[in-house]
Amino acid sequence: MKIRGFRIEMGEIEARLAELSGVREAVALASEDSEGNKRIVGYIVVADGSPADIGEWRAGLKQKLPEYMVPGVFVVMNEFPVTPSGKIDRLRFPAPEQEHLNLSSENVAPRNPTEQALGKIWTEVLRVQRIGITDNFFVMGGHSLLASCACSCSRHFSCGYSNASHV
Repeated sequence: MKIRGFRIEMGEIEARLAELSGVREAVALASEDSEGNKRIVGYIVVADGSPADIGEWRAGLKQKLPEYMVPGVFVVMNEFPVTPSGKIDRLRFPAPEQEHLNLSSENVAPRNPTEQALGKIWTEVLRVQRIGITDNFFVMGGHSLLASCACSCSRHFSCGYSNASHV
């Protein structure tokens, strides 16, 4: 499967997910948003008594997989849907919702007009309801094309930063 020009092996992602601490079962699927943008979703069933530590999982995957193969979204489930014959039914997995976008646990609101303007741009580009200043654009599902869109939108907002002054 190809996502944003990269060949993705979901089986390899699933194998690396299954190796992570606290993971009992793992499935990796491609999910498409309303705009047609594809992203990798990691579905996880945690081992009994294990906490769901998405940050730790993401860090572990980054050591084993190229960045473009690390799921942008993780969905923790109690169990996976199965077919009548007991096989995992990949067609019945829920689409990731707003609450699955892995926002940072602490929502630090924008503190000044620049952060407010950039937060508004991010919410529009990423199609999310809230952005905190500690949230990571790429962790929230952003990619290079959306980053380009965000940069284009930010050009209409003057924040006193000039690319030319930093070249």
